[in-house]
Amino acid sequence: MTHTSRVRLETFVGFLQEHGILPQATRFSFEQQARLQKCAFIAQIGFGLDLGYDYHLHEYGTFSSFLGADFVRIIRKKAVMSGAYIPLSFKAKRFLETVSGRKIDWLCVATVAIHEMRSCDPSTLQSHVEGIAIHYDRRLIRQVLKDIEAALLRPGAHINTVG
Repeated sequence: MTHTSRVRLETFVGFLQEHGILPQATRFSFEQQARLQKCAFIAQIGFGLDLGYDYHLHEYGTFSSFLGADFVRIIRKKAVMSGAYIPLSFKAKRFLETVSGRKIDWLCVATVAIHEMRSCDPSTLQSHVEGIAIHYDRRLIRQVLKDIEAALLRPGAHINTVG
């Protein structure tokens, strides 16, 4: 990806650290990578943060190989990350209210739900998400859909149709 995407990602990682979503000490782990991947997608598509990444949908949620590679570069560089600059277009408070304290399974299902909300009829969304996220409990899927719809479909919210 571009240098700009990596700088934006560094800022976003700092923002997540400042708010306790990622640990302060950034070392590569699959847990941190997965949490970052899911939060980046949710922030970009659901809450208006332009990170500049494209994502692929899998049964465990969305994934960006470029974001993953940039995250490894950031860790190797031992960048000092700060979330000081977050653009006004990013609905940061609503994003934090939505993802704070969530387990990785919730985040995975949420990325599938947000991905599919952009192209799926609302009446078939739950069955569509269940068909993709086959490794997750239906109760979890129903709860995630309820949470995501409450966060994204209230006044002032939007789903980014690009990406």
